[in-house]
Formats: sequence, structure tokens, C-alpha cells
Amino acid sequence: MQRTIAPFPDLTIYGFRMAPHSSFFFKASLLDSQYFGSSLKRGGAYIACAAAIGATQSTLVPVRAQNATTTAVSATAASIEAEITRGAAFLEARDNKSLDILSAASQASLQQLITAGGQSLLTVPPDRIPESGPLSDLTRRAALAHFWWGKAADTFARQKNSRDIAITALTRAYRLAGPNRFESNRLSRDAVFLLKGILREGLPSVASDDTIDTLSSLALWKPHRFAFRYNTAAFNPVVALPARLETRSVATPAAYDLLVTQGTLFPPESALMQSGDDKAVVAPLHRRFTQDRLPAVLKLTYMVAGYARETSGPNRSLWRQVVRVYYSHPILTRNNRDDRARAELLAMQFLKLHTLARTGLGLDNPYTDDGVTTLWLSEVSALWPADDDDPDVQQEIGIRMPKANVPLPAGQKPPAEVEWSALSMPWLAAGQVESAPGDIMFFKMTQPRSEAEWLREIAHEYGHVALPPFGGFRAPLEPYGNGEIGETLGAMWALAAAAEFDVSAPTPVQRPALISSLVETPSGPAPAANAGSNMGSSAAASRDGVRSGVVDIAKRELSLREMLQLHVAREAIPALRLWNAQGPHSPLRLDGTRNGLKYLQGLGVHIERVYGARVLGAACRPLVRRSATSFATMARVAASNTDALLDALRLALRDPFPSGSKYFPIWLPGAVETLPPNLPAGQFINRATLMLRPKERIGGWLYMPPAAKTLRIEWKAAPGKGLRAEGWNATTRPPLMAGASGALEMDITRRDGWQRWSLIATGEATIMGAWFERDARTEAGREAVRRAARLP
Repeated sequence: MQRTIAPFPDLTIYGFRMAPHSSFFFKASLLDSQYFGSSLKRGGAYIACAAAIGATQSTLVPVRAQNATTTAVSATAASIEAEITRGAAFLEARDNKSLDILSAASQASLQQLITAGGQSLLTVPPDRIPESGPLSDLTRRAALAHFWWGKAADTFARQKNSRDIAITALTRAYRLAGPNRFESNRLSRDAVFLLKGILREGLPSVASDDTIDTLSSLALWKPHRFAFRYNTAAFNPVVALPARLETRSVATPAAYDLLVTQGTLFPPESALMQSGDDKAVVAPLHRRFTQDRLPAVLKLTYMVAGYARETSGPNRSLWRQVVRVYYSHPILTRNNRDDRARAELLAMQFLKLHTLARTGLGLDNPYTDDGVTTLWLSEVSALWPADDDDPDVQQEIGIRMPKANVPLPAGQKPPAEVEWSALSMPWLAAGQVESAPGDIMFFKMTQPRSEAEWLREIAHEYGHVALPPFGGFRAPLEPYGNGEIGETLGAMWALAAAAEFDVSAPTPVQRPALISSLVETPSGPAPAANAGSNMGSSAAASRDGVRSGVVDIAKRELSLREMLQLHVAREAIPALRLWNAQGPHSPLRLDGTRNGLKYLQGLGVHIERVYGARVLGAACRPLVRRSATSFATMARVAASNTDALLDALRLALRDPFPSGSKYFPIWLPGAVETLPPNLPAGQFINRATLMLRPKERIGGWLYMPPAAKTLRIEWKAAPGKGLRAEGWNATTRPPLMAGASGALEMDITRRDGWQRWSLIATGEATIMGAWFERDARTEAGREAVRRAARLP
């Protein structure tokens, strides 16, 4: 007979349903028959398992739990029970050795259970776990061990940083014991009681699948898992070389597992305390207002949590919390608007962009200890309360006195009224506050936006979080330029997987008059998605209706793909053309105007397109570390600027060759000074080949790595035709790439650093690929130094 596992419905906290209990602590023995009857005291047959936890361990417990096991436990029932008793005795004495003892006993008992019944016991419905026989005995023992392990982890959570371990152990104790199993629900009841206290501080930072499922079975939310598929070739130039040298796969698709909570989830208790309210949280920007003067709509009562599955490291295969989104109860919003669907969708889109930044650049949120980024959804604008148009909010704020009518100095115009909307100036739609640089605020939730604009705002603001705060820009510009780079990188990467980002709006939205920043004017060059394969060819009409030329955006709502194409055509490509024309020594690197910001944006695009995202991340990493430790505004401005990025690039390109590789591919067309102004976005994103007409000359700036000896360029042309380098010692070589007809090898030894290069086509030729080759002599010299350093 199947039993219904009913959660405890009396008390709700942090999205959990559970019953309050008057007592919790036990005086009874560990083997109390009220828990398990007498079955553990009997000397019945048990399945022995001598194998270690092994490969499955990383999927079972967070990393600190894995590392905590220092004592091997023999796989016998008596020895495990003895270890549970010994660990509990240490726990009663408040000795933190109990954590290691109970960890070893729990994992040994779990390994026995998995060996006997399979790992599916961690995921099957609890009512399908056997309640009699040897497997039942193993289940009881594992439940008991995990309960005491969870209690020990909770006791020493601050000392041992074992909060996630406590949640994992207690959820498994509850799951294995079951509310109605073994003739008593005391163990499961007390496991849930302990969980209630722990979860007041929020969901775990790291958790396994079974932990997430068990938590949600007790809660008012459910986990929504989804796959994000991305071709990592979009991050870096890829050259296919013959197998005898090296093979680089052009197509390297990867699937990332992501998760968001769907349903009712409440803020953690620590966040409530920071806001001075026991029911709601307040964004850092609004905490300067006293509670009695703060409109109720600014008190956020719900949240969404987002997780990503770790793909490497000791926590591989576990879920790591990446983002949390706070939003308000519908009863507090204008027209009783429900922001839950939007909060969940923002979390989903953020998880995707975060995955790209972490995978491509190797960068994360440096301002929070756990790496979690908090998003705040606000109904008021960034200029609130100066420009609020909500009568209810105005009533809460009270009457505002008009400015004094005083004569103005001769020639000075009266100040204009605030006329900015959330979309008329990009940084007013979303932003950050100085006290919380790792948080992101979304303003004016009533302002209609397209899905492309929401995506742009996420990419822009996460650029402020993850990238160095390149400063020095004057009003009306933002003081930092990392947001511009972030949204441009985000648009380029999202366009490479537009179908993955093209989500349907959770609620109907009206088309804004103009999608700020993505579309600056109603006309101009727009990309063709299916244009020819050569960058110099004319752009053909794409299947989705965007043409290279004038686009009338007023006729219809543009798709997210089209909006991303427009952004690349009007932001990324012009910025790259500007930087390539100016070069690394331009005075614009110290310019605080719009041209200086565009120059910085172009530098970021140049590094990412020509050398790859990995190099851009390596250049940004030391600047991020420096700025993340500088909490004063002026210190952060001084820590990073355009000049600092140029200096950091020298370090990143000192030896850019991947480990064990002799070749470092680049996208040479991205460094062309005369980049075609009507370059289709699809060709730009795919790093297409470049076709040259007879006698056409191209050139530009390249940083030559000191560890490289040659720059090899391969082309396809008619017999006897090809490319010739001007001003360089170059040798014609047989081609190595499939489809190429010739190659040019330029000697760059002792010519490292920024150098101008120039090529001329002796006939119609298409540049197929380019790469640096490592200088073996330089590597041999470095190895000799390393060997000498190891000598006594």
C-alpha cells in the first residue's frame, strides 16, 4: 500500500511548509527504538561494501563535506553504528571532531545503501523506498547517520562553514526516514525542524539534485531546470589545422544546466534584518529613507533564486547559486501587477549571460563572498522621488516645495524639468549603488520594454559588475565604461545563439517608441543574417526581413535576433572601426567624451574578436582584483581606465599559447583598419573570411606576442596569385588549411608589441585564417630558467 507523504503545513518560512514543535532535543540513546525500533540492535545480515565513495562522491555532497572525511569507516553495520554513537558523543561535548566522524559514517552508510539499491534511491519518490528487509535496515541507518551529521554541521556551521553540508545531510535524513516510515515520524520531523532554522538564512549556496528536489517537496516553489546550449567557438578564433600538427574543432557545442525557482520564495532572515523589516527587504539605494517615509511598493517581499550546474572543480555536477531576484507582492504594485513571471525570466536570462561571461572571460561577481548577484526590481525610477508620477507614491512622500524663484546670472538658462524616461537614457533603466557594487537594480517596472531591451539592460549592468570599472568619463556619460563593453559583448555572444535567448514575454508588453541604445536612429546599416561568406561581398536580404541599408523599424515589432543584429551593426562594428583607425597610441585613450568611450568600447571588441575572449578575460582579471578591493569611488576610477587595459593586454599576450600548443589563432580581418562599414553582423559574429580585390591593400595594428616567432596567413586564390607583406620579412609557404592555396609566413622575432602590418593582394584572394607560431627557442630558454630554479 502506498503511503502519502504529506508535508507539514502549519508554518511557512522561506517558502517552506512545516509544523512548529515544542521540543526537539533528545535525551534518548542514538539507537532509540522510537526512531528505528530494535532493527539496528539485531545482528541481522547486512550488505557489506568495501569500496570507497569514489566517483559518485562529487554528486552527493558539497566540496567541504568531501574534504571533511579524514577517517575511513569499515563497511559493517556495527562499525557504522559505533561511529554514529562516537560522533554524537563528541557533539554532545561540543567537540568539532564530531563533524568529521559523522561525515565518514554518513558517507559509508550511504555508499552501502547505493551499492545495495542503486543511486536512484536518492531521486525516487520516498514512498518507493522499501520499508522492510535488509535494504530497509540500510535506509534507516543512513537516515540516522545523516541526521546527526546534519546536526553537527549546523552546530559548527560558523566555525567550519558547513551550512550547505547541514542542509544536504538533513534533507537526506528527512527523505530516507520519510514522514510516515518506520512507524514513527520523529526523525523526519526533527530533521525538518532543524532545516527550518537553517533555511531562515536562505537556500544553500551549493546543493545536489536530490537536495534541491527534497527542499522543493517541502516548499511553495518548484525547481525549473533547463539546458542552455552554446557553441564555445564563438568565444575565440578557430583554425582547423591538419592532424599532423594540431586539430581545433570548428564546432564545439556545449550544454549548460541551469535552474530557477518557480513559485513562492521568501527573502532570508539576514536580508530582512538589514532592511529593518521582518516581512520585506529594501534595496540598498532606498535604505536611506526611514521606514515610515518609504512607500510600500519599495518593500520587496518575494524572491527568485537561480542556480548553474558546476562543470569543473571539486563541486562538479552540483548546483551553485548564481543569482537572486527580489520583487514585490502584487497587492503593492501599480494595477496589482504580478512581477513574478518577469523576475523568473530575468533570472533565466541572467544565468545565460553569466554562463557566457564565466565560460568566455573566466570572470564572475568579485564584490560578493559567495559570487551571487542580487537583482532588485523597483517600480520607481532611478531619479525617484524627484520625478515620480505615481499619485499613491507622491502621497506617501508628501508635498514637495517648489524651488526658490531667484534671479539667474546673465546668460544662464533655467534648469529644465526632469524629462528622462527609463529608456531615454540607458543607465536610468537599470543601475547600481555605490554601497552595493555587486547588486543590480531595475527601475520603472511599469515602463514597457521589449525582450531585447531587458537583455541589453542585464548585459550592461553585469558588465559593471564583472568587468573592471574603466573610469574617467564625464557627464552626461556614465562615469564607467565597463557597461558599454558588457552590453556589446553580450549582444555579440547572444546573437551567436539567438534562439537560446529568444524567449516569449511572460506578460503582454507594448512596443516602446524607441529601443534606446540598441536603435539610435530609424535608419542606417543593418546586418543580413544569411549574407555571403566573404566580408567584402554585398549583403543579401535575410530570411527575417532585415536588409543591409535602411530599416523602417516603425512598421513592425522587431524580433530579438533582429535587435541584436542592429546592436552589433550600430555599436560593435563602428566601435571596432574607430579603434582600428586610431590605433593603440591615440589620445582618445585618455579622452572622457563620447569618442573616448567609443574608443574603449572598440578596444574591448578588438581584443575579443581578434585574440579571443580568453585573452580579454586575462587582461581584465588583474584590473578586476584591484578595483574589487577599492571601495572608494575615486580609488576605483584610478584603478582602471583605457590606458590600464592596454597595459594589462601586454601581460595577457606575453605568452597567449594554450598549454601544450604551438599555435595561437587570431581573426586577422578584425584588425583591418578599413573594416567595411556595411559589414553584415552574421559575418562579424562568425569571424568570416575576408575577400580582397586585385591590388587591394589592407593593414592595421596587431600586438605581436613575445613568445611567437612567426605570423602565418593562409589564403585562397587563383594559381600564382595571393598576398604579399609590405615592410616585413616574409616567406611563401605551402598551405596547411583545407581549401587554402597559399600561405605567407612573417618573421616577427624581436618585433614584439604593437606593430603595424600591411598586405597587398596580387590577385583576387580570400584570407582563410591566421595564427601565431610559438618560438621554440624562447620556450627552450624559459625551460632552462625553470630547470635552473629547481636546482639546489
